[in-house]
Amino acid sequence: LDIFNAVLGTSPQGEYFWTAVVSPQCVARFSFCSTLVRRNRVQPSALCFALQHHCNLQLYLDPRRDFTQAEPIQLSDVKGWKTSSKRSFLGDQTLSVSRVANTVR
Repeated sequence: LDIFNAVLGTSPQGEYFWTAVVSPQCVARFSFCSTLVRRNRVQPSALCFALQHHCNLQLYLDPRRDFTQAEPIQLSDVKGWKTSSKRSFLGDQTLSVSRVANTVR
């Protein structure tokens, strides 16, 4: 949930995560202009749906979810986990869970 909240929430750690990880990885992987990959340019509900899909997580639907909070996703929002796992490859580097977790902290 820390990763979801870092990407979707408004905490200082989330701002740092966008600057240090999300934006540079999108630029490197998809050749986007870095000014296009900003938290305020992304629809949080769509990003939340994409994160659920790629992380095999199921959240309860809540149209009132407040993405202006530091931690918009709580443990009580989790409906369940799907049983498979996925790996994300970024060029010749794998974005490991431990690397992401260390960045968020």
